[in-house]
Amino acid sequence: MRGILLTVAAVTTAFSAFAGGQDVLVTIEPHDYEVRQDYSQRALTSLSGSRALAFTSTRFGLGLSYDLSRGQEPGHIVAVLNARLNTGRQQIQIPAEYSPESCEYHVLVEHELKHVQRNIQAMIWLKEQIEREEASKPTQEFAGKTPDEVVDLLQVQLDKSKKKYYLKKYSEMRRQLNEPLDDESARAGEYGKCHNWRTR
Repeated sequence: MRGILLTVAAVTTAFSAFAGGQDVLVTIEPHDYEVRQDYSQRALTSLSGSRALAFTSTRFGLGLSYDLSRGQEPGHIVAVLNARLNTGRQQIQIPAEYSPESCEYHVLVEHELKHVQRNIQAMIWLKEQIEREEASKPTQEFAGKTPDEVVDLLQVQLDKSKKKYYLKKYSEMRRQLNEPLDDESARAGEYGKCHNWRTR
């Protein structure tokens, strides 16, 4: 089963926090999800490394590059950060033992969809963080360099620090948003929706 998430479609924002700040272009690419039943309960538990009955996998992508344009002064080059964020197709895995018509199947899908939405929330949060942080920095303007030299210089910066920094922030926020969903008391309430559901 595949679903289309309408929470965020392709969103592009050009953002500058204040006059003289660095411009940044941030794009959230379209995303969706699918529900699969490729594994048994035992295999899913082994794959997830936890006692979860189901799980959601996502491959968050963060692409960073710079767009170059002519500065106001002759021979000057201005760099604009271009960030592209996506979760790809998030995959919900439900144990093969549960029929799609069963109460348990629907409860598990309902729960995992909350994780899907939280992953998207983390991505939207990161988009806003990139906009604020990058726009608060001075405009990156270069003089006496060719476009290729500017690109090479900036790419080193992206590879060594900036991408790693933002991926860490996304990972931390994603964990913060998702952990409360898997609290034992919260899950117990969900398990109670189906009569005589033995989860252990």
